[in-house]
Amino acid sequence: MNKTNRQYSVVKALELATGQAGVKPSDLRSVDLTLDESGLYIISFCDDWMSYCCYIDIFNEHVLGFLSEPLSAEYYERDASGRKNAVNEIGNAV
Repeated sequence: MNKTNRQYSVVKALELATGQAGVKPSDLRSVDLTLDESGLYIISFCDDWMSYCCYIDIFNEHVLGFLSEPLSAEYYERDASGRKNAVNEIGNAV
């Protein structure tokens, strides 16, 4: 896969994942995207309240699996303005 195709496939994979979740990409707080050697993207992402994991076959543009769950209270902290921010496991603001 050349660089242009890889860039397209990353954008397409994220579009499929956020579409499956029903969220806008602009609402995401963090995204972790992994491509395995078989063309399967594993995309983990969260917004202010939910955590998602999506498995995408990029060659066929199919969502093969999708998981979602609410973030627990321990994943939140307030910023200086009082708005809640999701945080990752090591405690850094996302």
